[in-house]
Amino acid sequence: LLASLRVRQVARPLMKALADRMGGSVSLGLRDRLRMVYVETSRGHDAIAFRPDIGASLPMLASAIGRAWLAQAPADLRAAVLDGLRDAEPDDWHRHADAIPAAIADLATLGFTRSAGDWLPDVHAVAVPMRHPIDGETLVFNCGVPAARMTPGKLEREMGPRLIELVAEVEALLA
Repeated sequence: LLASLRVRQVARPLMKALADRMGGSVSLGLRDRLRMVYVETSRGHDAIAFRPDIGASLPMLASAIGRAWLAQAPADLRAAVLDGLRDAEPDDWHRHADAIPAAIADLATLGFTRSAGDWLPDVHAVAVPMRHPIDGETLVFNCGVPAARMTPGKLEREMGPRLIELVAEVEALLA
């Protein structure tokens, strides 16, 4: 699977540059049933507390990457996945289900979704889905930064817009 995803090689230097600039990590993931799984990741140049790696599995409801996937999914597929999450993860459902309408609105208006410490309390993240599936899969990029490195508005003014630019550049390189 990983070897066949050319997007990983195309995106890797762009991901590393953004991770260094933001002082966090930038990852690429796809849906695996009711979870999101990283297929590529780049870390900022210095040590950070959260060090995601390829194969890391993230929750759909609490993470920016899961919210972005849900927000972009066609309504019928989104409803089926949300039904599965409600049954399989009732605690997460009660804690985070209200974030999904907000994520849909954020993706429509801002171009990215957010998770400000909802999954890991010390990590703030944004995520942007690719517009076109690759090998039938919708891939999603995210950028996570330790809360200690956050400044007011950084998520909305810097992280989200720069991640949108990264995704657009990757899509242009793949075209």
